[in-house]
Amino acid sequence: MSTLVMLPNLEELKLKDHAAILNVWRLNDEDKFQSLEFLLFCNIILEHWEASSDNFPNLRRLVLKRCKKL
Repeated sequence: MSTLVMLPNLEELKLKDHAAILNVWRLNDEDKFQSLEFLLFCNIILEHWEASSDNFPNLRRLVLKRCKKL
């Protein structure tokens, strides 16, 4: 995930069907998705997600589907 943060023009991120298998996704203060406007989690294995609006300054839409452990 730290590699994705470094993509400065990333506007849309869709994680689907076990694309992410993490127990915890914790974003530090330095981790900023500067251009991300749309984030989708669908059927991923994630139990705990720690982030703030500072990590996603331009996020307009967040979709969480079938994230049973989150």
